[in-house]
Amino acid sequence: MDVLALTELVRQGLQIDAVPEAAQFVALRRIETTAWGGVDEDVTATIHPENLRAALASGALFGLDVAGIDMISDDITVPWPANGAVINEVNFAPTLGQGVVSRLHVKTHLTRLLGGDGRIPVEVYSGNAVALTNARQAVTRLRGRPR
Repeated sequence: MDVLALTELVRQGLQIDAVPEAAQFVALRRIETTAWGGVDEDVTATIHPENLRAALASGALFGLDVAGIDMISDDITVPWPANGAVINEVNFAPTLGQGVVSRLHVKTHLTRLLGGDGRIPVEVYSGNAVALTNARQAVTRLRGRPR
């Protein structure tokens, strides 16, 4: 037990020797984070549409195709204005595949982002000046392709 855990217990009206009720959730940190032993939870099926809109708008605000939006909410099924939820962080480079829930969705994310089969085409030109000319033409052609 450290100061943060003891403070959180007191905030919940508990003492260090308290015995929680069966299935009672007892937080040891004010904010749950995997860095402190928090658990990933997939809220895809339960998140309120207003919360999802807020998260998507936050990513779009920064022009991000992929973003990790951290929303602090007492209940993700309730619209954020109704319970005082806030977005406290927009991660421009979230770590995909680090947590259990994230690993379940990596394939979907990569398929959406990369398209095709995920393979990167490679063109090799070897030889004399003709090969160099062909390679330069290929570069010009490839640069003109939409992403």
